[in-house]
Amino acid sequence: MFVIHSRGGSSVKCLDLFKILSFPFDSLCQASKQEPTRPYCLCCLLSLDLKTLSRHISILPIKFLRSRVVFSLTNTTHTTKGKKEGESMLDINLFREEKGNNPEIIRESQHQRFADVEIVDEIIHLDKEWRQRQYKLEQLLKVFNNINKEVAKLSIAGEDASSKIKNTEEIKDSIAKKGAKVQEARAALYSKLSMVGNFVHDSVPVSNDKANNVVVRTWGEKRTEPKLKNHVELMELLGIADLENGAKIAGKGGFCLLGDGLHLNLALIKFGLDFLEERGFTSLQTPSFMTENIMGKCAHSVQFDKELYKVTGEGKDKYLIDTTAQPLCAYNIDGRVHPTELPIRQVGYATCFWKDAGSDGIFDASQCEKVEQLCITSPNGNDSWDMHEEMIKNSEEFYQMLKLPYRIMSVVSGALNNAAAKTYDLEAWFPAYNNYRQLLSCSNCTDYQSRKLELRFGQKTSNEQTKQYCHLLNCTLTEAEKTMCCILENYQREDGVEVPQVLQPYMGGKTFMPFQAPPADKETKATQTQNGNFVQPTEGEKEGESMLDINLFWEERGTNPEIIRESQRRRFTEIGDEIIHLDKEWRQRQTELAQLHQDLPRTAGEEETKDLIAKKVVEVQEARSALCSKLSKVGNLVHDSVPVSNDEANNVVVRTWGEKRTEPKLKNHVELVELLGIADLEKGVKVAGGRGYCLKGAGLHLNHALIKFGCIFLEKRGFKSIKTPFFMVHDIMEKCAQLTQFNEELYKVTGEGDDKYLIATAEQPLCAYNIDKWIHPQQLPLRYAGYSSCFRKEAGSHGHDTRGLFHVHEFQKVEQFCITSPNGNDSWDMHEEMIKNSEEFYQMLKLPYRVVSIVSGELNDAAAKKYDLEAWFPASSTYRELVSCSNCTDYQSRKLEIRFGEKKSNEQTMQYCHLLNSTLTATERTICCILENYQREDGVEVPQVLQPFMGGKKFIPFQAPLVKATKGKKSK
Repeated sequence: MFVIHSRGGSSVKCLDLFKILSFPFDSLCQASKQEPTRPYCLCCLLSLDLKTLSRHISILPIKFLRSRVVFSLTNTTHTTKGKKEGESMLDINLFREEKGNNPEIIRESQHQRFADVEIVDEIIHLDKEWRQRQYKLEQLLKVFNNINKEVAKLSIAGEDASSKIKNTEEIKDSIAKKGAKVQEARAALYSKLSMVGNFVHDSVPVSNDKANNVVVRTWGEKRTEPKLKNHVELMELLGIADLENGAKIAGKGGFCLLGDGLHLNLALIKFGLDFLEERGFTSLQTPSFMTENIMGKCAHSVQFDKELYKVTGEGKDKYLIDTTAQPLCAYNIDGRVHPTELPIRQVGYATCFWKDAGSDGIFDASQCEKVEQLCITSPNGNDSWDMHEEMIKNSEEFYQMLKLPYRIMSVVSGALNNAAAKTYDLEAWFPAYNNYRQLLSCSNCTDYQSRKLELRFGQKTSNEQTKQYCHLLNCTLTEAEKTMCCILENYQREDGVEVPQVLQPYMGGKTFMPFQAPPADKETKATQTQNGNFVQPTEGEKEGESMLDINLFWEERGTNPEIIRESQRRRFTEIGDEIIHLDKEWRQRQTELAQLHQDLPRTAGEEETKDLIAKKVVEVQEARSALCSKLSKVGNLVHDSVPVSNDEANNVVVRTWGEKRTEPKLKNHVELVELLGIADLEKGVKVAGGRGYCLKGAGLHLNHALIKFGCIFLEKRGFKSIKTPFFMVHDIMEKCAQLTQFNEELYKVTGEGDDKYLIATAEQPLCAYNIDKWIHPQQLPLRYAGYSSCFRKEAGSHGHDTRGLFHVHEFQKVEQFCITSPNGNDSWDMHEEMIKNSEEFYQMLKLPYRVVSIVSGELNDAAAKKYDLEAWFPASSTYRELVSCSNCTDYQSRKLEIRFGEKKSNEQTMQYCHLLNSTLTATERTICCILENYQREDGVEVPQVLQPFMGGKKFIPFQAPLVKATKGKKSK
């Protein structure tokens, strides 16, 4: 029992303490038969037995109260012996000979890994030092406790306890110092322990050379014809990927998938998920980033520096995943699994990101779509080894169904990662290279990872002396981009590439992808002259740095700046004549510079001339920078049809469609997600932080169906499908996003000096796709259907929609992006066409909606006019935004240098194309709307147009409440 002391040295009164801790004081005093008006010190609690005390103190059990008091006094986070062993990867007891273990086994395993063997002796030494320090601390705590008991007895007896209290003050300091030393010793121990790899299985070939990997078996007939094309050449001939623009947008390893390339990618993902679900796996779509502390439990420390991109931008840092196994591990963290629940089979789908991207087409790209097996087994018998064989067989059967020749390799001991006790690689045949190339790895990690994850086996018992941890295994089924490369090479023909038979149903019955004729008219760079040669633009030509045409501010050119002032007034922002003044100053400096070039050679020496010109160039640049800075803050010219108001309540309803459900007591989308079991919000938050989520089963397939349906829907209307990179290099993002987006929306990605930004909308990479181009009138209009994952750090701000899937940090989106001529009403006709597309999409889904014209004060800077499509949510009896459709005229294209027509030598002014963007579907929001509108008493119907993309599924029933596994209790 511990006594709390005030600063003056006297005991804190019970009444004061209980007020601080919100304890039921009156009830406690009644139990101890004391008067509530009498001041007590905490030692009066000795008169109560623990059971009585626990009944009357509902806030904290007495054991926790004791430890809470000690820790607050000593500022020590002491843990008792045996607690929190999960921080290690290898069981520390294996290093302790006194427990009947033989450390020589660990030395031999390290020797087989060609790793540091002496580290075993270092760990044994550090372990002994830690335990010695821990023992000394525990002895001191016993002394402290005994003195406090004496203080308590003296206080009850009404005797002086001041000398004893003084002793406790002295001991507290010693406890704090010794506690810090215990933590230092423990940190040093576990730092070394994390460097020791898992036990190498006896069947693993011992070598430090990958060339000695052992061939276990081969399958399939290899193509060996000469002069077959490689996958990079085939992608160019098929027109299914754009590597040049992808690298421009995302840097090294960036790519865009086009048309059939996008659909082949989606087909592999969907086929992989269906394939494993048929074999008893539970499907999960995991987050693509994880919080730092959770990633620290799922990835080895060396991965942080070498492989993982760090994400900054909101609170604690996150890391982009480089394998789906990481969030799948995190999904199962800190739990106890009953033997009857095992084995657990999970298939995870996610986008993964790699820092060390190669240059071999999309084979070693900076991002990839990965379908991964993760299994959890009992640690007993051969359960995990039987599962290891089952998992590699699953992957083999997958590639057999694709009819891709392969071989299985047992990886040598020196090439195993620290977690793996044994690894198989599946290497598929690439006929153009006349070689096998690795497509996947399959590892049994036994209990190595589960210790750090605190994934325990069995039920906790009162007399539990040692803990058992589940065995974890992971195995790739497909990295879709790598598998695509293999398909192209093995299925190539003289005039194109066949589609594997098992993928044809996922590609609308498509059986063949023909080679495309080279485009007749390629877009030319913005610097082309009349004779076809390319030259750098002069300083005066680079008007693209501005968003609004600077000529609009020049009265001497026949324009009226009052038009701009009026537009800004409609936006409820003021702009004076500062830009006109800065523009005149900049042009004056330019004139002076030009005059210097003409006059100075006749009046000064060469060196003096150079100095004067250099100074004047700096003045010109400074004047231009000041001008452009102010100009970038001026919004686009507001269209005359936009309702003028600064209150979104005054948005004008243009039209409505559909019959609204108005029954009482309908469930909202958050409740429906839980009842259907189609998403796990709690574990999603654990993995990715606030507003994280994991889609499960039918939720994942509904999401995929919306993406697939959306892309096909737009393709039928003349749109070109593009899967864009999910992040962009800084310089390109700077041209595609407004400054406010950098601060409010965008996550920054850092890694080895290669700073990027995660995209907030597919509009951003689609803008960048056409950056710095001349587009001939005959090519217009251009219609793009962009698909991507999007990331926004501001999602769910201001307390709105903090639960469910409506406002989340990561979501999938299909976007319309169009480029038109700047002449006539071309862009305004396109604006109407695009909102009509979105309307027809939601009509086919049979979701009631209304279209509203957004008031001028709510327009973003780029938009001259914007429509929102708001769908009906019956549970809350309100319309909610699902789509925004904006005409940005030439506001964005100036900065992006997307020019209209052909460059002519005598051209005085340039025209810029008009850019428009419109959401088709942000899939998670659309799912929320579908759930509320299609709900029934026992589940949710699937919209008819989505059923073909969900294997004919018509109904998603409510699930029975699941019995949650008991969580492993952490040490206090």
